[in-house]
Amino acid sequence: MLLLQFADLGVGTLTSGWTQLQAITTTDMRSRVAMKVAGGSEGASYTMAQTSGSDGGAIILALTDILAGQTPVSGTSTAGSGSSVTTPSVIPLGADDFEIRFAVGLGVTSFTPPAGLTPQANVASGVAIAGSCATRGLTSSAATGTENFTAGDTPIERHGYTITVQGLSTPSLRVFVSTAAVHRAASW
Repeated sequence: MLLLQFADLGVGTLTSGWTQLQAITTTDMRSRVAMKVAGGSEGASYTMAQTSGSDGGAIILALTDILAGQTPVSGTSTAGSGSSVTTPSVIPLGADDFEIRFAVGLGVTSFTPPAGLTPQANVASGVAIAGSCATRGLTSSAATGTENFTAGDTPIERHGYTITVQGLSTPSLRVFVSTAAVHRAASW
């Protein structure tokens, strides 16, 4: 499973069992991507901490048909201009990798994913902060190139992530978005 967690004041301590792959901290926004190998008896929900009073959210992707025991390739970016949030280029492990891109913006409510990627989720916490996810199967082991998500407004701050996982280029995919994750709360 992959987790994108984001908040304006802070994302708190990572829940036990999750391993952080990447994190970005800018002046008024924090985000991270973490992974967890699902076991035979996963709970019905996950609790992710964030700083009290934060606006934030989370997106969890459950991926199947991915090679077990791998460490995904990942990269981060705070680049972009105007309404764009740039996700970085990474070099995948193989030509059949699966690519996941996340964008987070402070002061935005929605995103349009880059052309050629399949939108998976948009999560907004009021007008304060939003996150988005889009995916695609790769057909080359060449660098993926940068891709830009387009925000509905001009972000005050921006975070972009690119992750590739080795395995089938079209794994079974389930996306979980908790509506409680987008409200002001210490955790969900």
